[in-house]
Amino acid sequence: MNKIAVLGAGYMGSAITFPLSDNGFDINLWGTWLDDEIIKSCINGYHPKLKKKMPDRVSFFYSDDLKEAIKDVDIIFVGVTSNGFLDVFKKLIDCTYGITFAFSCVYYLMNHM
Repeated sequence: MNKIAVLGAGYMGSAITFPLSDNGFDINLWGTWLDDEIIKSCINGYHPKLKKKMPDRVSFFYSDDLKEAIKDVDIIFVGVTSNGFLDVFKKLIDCTYGITFAFSCVYYLMNHM
């Protein structure tokens, strides 16, 4: 296990990349549709909210690139706000349909309870 996708490029998602990187993980940081400017800034060398350079082990992905961001990862860490969780989770289900049974079960329960 050495590659993690972190979904959400705000404070929580971006901050978790530092200890993950320090512990030898490669990270794909995916920004939601609200994070595209953050991703752009990170690619240019600086996280605007954290006010620092992101770790070298982090690769950056825009909101349209979720499928690529989760490709070949061992763990998916969801670091988005409660308000955005369902929308991100639905997009994640669409990208992993037929691959991850547990996600499908949770999605079904969320829509039928």
